[in-house]
This record gives sequence, structure tokens and C-alpha cells, in this order.
Amino acid sequence: LGDPVAFLMEQYHRNHRGDDTLGLGWFCSFTSGQSLTSNGIQPAAHSENPGQGKTDSGKAAFHCIDTRRDLETSVSAMSLYRDDSLRAGDIIFSDDIEWSTALTSTVKRAMSNFQTTTYHTTLDKKGKLLKVAIPPRLLWWFTSIESSANDQIVDRQFLFDVDVSEEHHKGVNQDILNRRSTKTLKFEVDDDILTARCITTLIKKGGPFRVEIPFAKFIEW
Repeated sequence: LGDPVAFLMEQYHRNHRGDDTLGLGWFCSFTSGQSLTSNGIQPAAHSENPGQGKTDSGKAAFHCIDTRRDLETSVSAMSLYRDDSLRAGDIIFSDDIEWSTALTSTVKRAMSNFQTTTYHTTLDKKGKLLKVAIPPRLLWWFTSIESSANDQIVDRQFLFDVDVSEEHHKGVNQDILNRRSTKTLKFEVDDDILTARCITTLIKKGGPFRVEIPFAKFIEW
């Protein structure tokens, strides 16, 4: 039967070297969106400098998950409420967020209301009240948090460090050279990637779950 987590990580590493803990964090975030007993794991890749592989790691994990590819996108506050195609447990993945007061407030509320629908009441073009909503258990994968997003967003995220060692950078450069010399495409979709997506499809179809953690009382923070 094998180890599904190990298989997902193997597919993740096809497109991103190292950062094992971050890779597991992305996949744990996905599964938290399929749980009725979770407060949600909202991951954030952290490094002091740009170009350290944060976005690349998120893309590698997102590539392995069965989700709408168009959810890798920039967003605005009202577009989230107006998107009727959003479903509970979806992942919104973006490295290109222009933070406004409205967007910060919307994302903060949706993160806090993880298990419930987030509503917004506005007026339509005819001046009538219109109630729009964001579904529960959305996962927000942001790999670039500007200072304008402030601590209200960061405090609701689980921060993961990326490997910034010289050895890691040399390995990444070697991976690029290997792809160039063998015509290997990054983010290819083949049988193994489809199998990874099938695993996540089965999790989605089987859920949402009431997850019991028998050792929860023994966890020390």
C-alpha cells in the first residue's frame, strides 16, 4: 500500500529541493481544510531576503494537489465574496498580493471564521441589500507578506523557514543545470503527479472529517 505522505513529498521534491518541513506544512494545511475539528493551518514561507525559494516551494506543493489551477491568483477583497465557484477547503495561493485595508480585514475575518461562512452585506446597483459570502475552511497560501498586511495576518499564520544555506543554493543550481541538459520540464503532469492529485481527491471526497487526536493533551508548546 505504501506511504501516501512519503509519496506526496517525493512528488514535491521533483520540483523543489529540500525544505522538507515546509513541504509537509503545505500538505498539512491542505488536510486541515478537510477537517471539521481544525482551526486551520495557514502556512507562510519565511526568509529575510527575496529569491530564497518560498514561492517555488508553494508551487511545488500546489502542483501535487487536486484543486482548481486558477486559484493560483492575486485577489481583491470583493472578488473573494463574488466568486461563486469557491468551495469549502479550497486553497488560494498567491505571491502577488496588493494589501489594502479591505483585503486585510477580509482575509483576517475568513481565517478567524475558519469553520463558518464569512458574510459581507453590501448594496447592489439598485440600492437593495445584498449579502455575499466566503465559504468556510479556506486555506490562504501567501508566500510574500508585505508590512502593509501587518501583524493581524501574520499572527494567524504558521511560519516556516526556508533553507538559505550555501549548500542548498548550490544544489538548486545543479538541479537547474540537470533540467537544462536533459530537456526535463518543471511542473510536468505525468502519472505520478496525477496519482498525487488522486490521493488528495480521495481525501476531499471522503471528508470533511471529525479528526480525533488521542495524544492532544500531551502536546507541549
